[in-house]
Amino acid sequence: MAEDDNGVRFYGQDMIFITGNKSSSSEQGGTLYMSIGATNTATEDIIFAKTVSVKPSNLISFSVTLIAEGQDFHNVVLKNSAPAGLTYKGVILVDSKPKSGDLSLGINIGTIKDGEKAVVFFQECVNRPYDFSYGITDLNNKITVSSRETKDNTGDILISVN
Repeated sequence: MAEDDNGVRFYGQDMIFITGNKSSSSEQGGTLYMSIGATNTATEDIIFAKTVSVKPSNLISFSVTLIAEGQDFHNVVLKNSAPAGLTYKGVILVDSKPKSGDLSLGINIGTIKDGEKAVVFFQECVNRPYDFSYGITDLNNKITVSSRETKDNTGDILISVN
C-alpha cells in the first residue's frame, strides 16, 4: 500500500525501490544495493520510510533490503548503531528466519549471490518519556552494511520523538 500527499491510498504488488545513492561498489565491478526504512508499529501506516514520527514507548520496525548485482558478495555484515533513546527489542529476521547476534556489533548475513536479495527485519523500542526533553527530539539511527568485496555503506533513519 502507498499513500499520496492527498491521502489517497493505492494497493498492489509489493515492490522494492532502490536509489543509486544507497549502494556500495566492489573493485570487481559488482554492486551491493541497500534500501532501508522504518515504520512506527503504533500507527496504521505500514510504509517503511527514511523518517519516522514516534512517541515515547512506541515500537519501531526496521527493514533493510540488500541486492547483489554483477557478482556474489561474501561475508555480508549488517550493523545497527541505535542512538541513546532507542532500545533493541525482539528478534532479528533474515529472509523471515530468526538470526541471533548483536546488531550493535554486527551480524553476519553470509553470502548474497549475484541477482539475489536478503531482507533483514528488526525492532527497537523508544524509551520512556522521562528520557527525552520537552518538545521534539530527533534521533539518527545508522545502519551499515559491509562485505569482503566492499567498503562500508551507511544509511540513516531519522526518528522524530514528540
